Amino acid sequence: KPQQALENFGKALALNPAVAETWNNRGTVFNDLKDYERAIADFDKAISLNGLYSEAYVNKGKSLTRLGRYDEALVAYDKARSIKPDLQAAWIGCGNILFELRRYDEAFAAYDAALSIKADLADAWIVRGKGVAGLKRYDEAFAAYEKASGRQVDAARVHFWELFGTMKWGCMCLMLGFTHLLGQSRSVELAAIGRRVSETEYDLLNLLEQDVFRPNRPES
Repeated sequence: KPQQALENFGKALALNPAVAETWNNRGTVFNDLKDYERAIADFDKAISLNGLYSEAYVNKGKSLTRLGRYDEALVAYDKARSIKPDLQAAWIGCGNILFELRRYDEAFAAYDAALSIKADLADAWIVRGKGVAGLKRYDEAFAAYEKASGRQVDAARVHFWELFGTMKWGCMCLMLGFTHLLGQSRSVELAAIGRRVSETEYDLLNLLEQDVFRPNRPES
């Protein structure tokens, strides 16, 4: 239980505030509770007690990432990597930020660095797969997911759920648009979302044209 953990760490720190691990561990609880500012304060305290505490830098990077403070998070991850170059979490965290910043080549280089440390790390393959899937490089994404799971990806099934998700979003756009048009809730935001129905129609037509959706359809 997080609150019980915070109470226990607080008692431990009252008895001995010079243990870096205790500050770091309490910070991870604050992270779990999404209290990122207090988490960062604890990680900074841990780092002040042990300047080579690479895990504390990684945890600080996670908190900063959640707050959207990407430049500071990259500094924290870089510091962790300089202390412990084989710390996979630092490479993955760095890759995630670089991907968000659309620095794709650098992001994939970071993921690959994590995998060069341990090639069977499922988490690294998953984040790499998500990255290349977002760029519609599906063959690479499927290969990454297969590495992570040990199972073969069914491309037709993936395509079906992509089609289903697109249609679902289109229906949501339609409903939100009519919420505005019918006067139930007047909102520029709802009106703008409603106009995106045409985007999903276009996406659906493109998806329906892909051969992977009809692998067994007889030729006309």
